[in-house]
Amino acid sequence: MEIKDESNPRKAQLIGIVKGIIPQPTTMPELTKWKNKYLDARMELVMHLADEQIDLVKYLETSKEIWDALKKCHEPLGQNNKDHHPETPCHIGNGRK
Repeated sequence: MEIKDESNPRKAQLIGIVKGIIPQPTTMPELTKWKNKYLDARMELVMHLADEQIDLVKYLETSKEIWDALKKCHEPLGQNNKDHHPETPCHIGNGRK
């Protein structure tokens, strides 16, 4: 599962936050900017989820946790690429609950 549209500078920064590439700064002006981008990244992810997907991530706090949960949910098992991790409540697109 890849995030696309890294050609857009704003989205590239959000992708960096989601993937954990852009760390949380420690100084105040940069921290405020980072927090705003962090909230944008989280909102961008959640806005594009189906209702069933929101149930999967609603108790996760960070955009990285959300991304990792969605990635694990959609990550194929084995060679047939149709089965997903049974321990995840991944009923997104594969009929599981």
